[in-house]
Amino acid sequence: MHAELINRMKGIIVALSTPLTAQGSLDEAGAERLVESVITNGVSCIFPLGWCGEGPLLTDRVRRDTMKSVCRLARGRVPLMVGVSEQSLPRVEELLRVAEAAGADCVLATMPYSYELSQQLVYTFFEGLSRLTKLPIVIYENSELGVFIGIDCLKKLSEIENIIGVKATVPAGNLRSYYEQLHNPDHFAVISGDEYLYDYALLMGFRHFTMGGPGNICARWCTSMYEDAVAGRVLDVMQKQAQLVAFLTAVYGTSDSAYSVIKYVLARMGICEDRISSPHRTLTVDEQAEADAVLGKHQQILDGPLV
Repeated sequence: MHAELINRMKGIIVALSTPLTAQGSLDEAGAERLVESVITNGVSCIFPLGWCGEGPLLTDRVRRDTMKSVCRLARGRVPLMVGVSEQSLPRVEELLRVAEAAGADCVLATMPYSYELSQQLVYTFFEGLSRLTKLPIVIYENSELGVFIGIDCLKKLSEIENIIGVKATVPAGNLRSYYEQLHNPDHFAVISGDEYLYDYALLMGFRHFTMGGPGNICARWCTSMYEDAVAGRVLDVMQKQAQLVAFLTAVYGTSDSAYSVIKYVLARMGICEDRISSPHRTLTVDEQAEADAVLGKHQQILDGPLV
């Protein structure tokens, strides 16, 4: 039933950054520039309100505004996978209704992570979520949260008709197990989500990859790697990955928050301001100078010139 959507989502799913004004509202003009940039540079799906989009940190109003704005700006050109992660089903449902009305193609949710949950409670949560909507659902397994979904639980969840995939931000060994035991190209997609494992995942056979920071600032580089992998150009994939990792390691190392760095790079590209939600902070003057030096050395990776 959902094979067409799963197929359309193959490639780079960008975990979209959320442009903000000085007052903390959604920067509509910045959002439009960013959406146009990532679509122009080849992403296959847009994912607002994930971790790169500061989803858990934004006010409910900004989250609602972001859903509506991004869905409108995309104009159906690529699928929209909207983040609705929250700490209980009633709170998820509030976001879910906005996503449905805005025109989302599917939604993504983590399990609640404020409490330690048994695998049965995890299953019950997502099974309950599946009954709240007809929209396809992608489960977000994020190792940063400290709450895990076992393979057996995911297998059971994958049998539910409108649960169509898992975004697996997990260590390399787990990633292979997820792919080999869960991936079904017609029904349930295993989506990789660690840019440092991008070449590993591509060459293993992954065809769905969520890119956070790089998807916003160097989507074309990332999509070219995907195209190389599909065409069997293994050496090109490995060489481009080495350059990507060198760039990311250097630029992320200029601050204590990779998310703040991405916002700064977007500002230098003329997309939006570098405003970011607390507890993150904007880069200091010294950090900006360090980041500028890195950007100057890796200009060829970026989607556009610096301004």
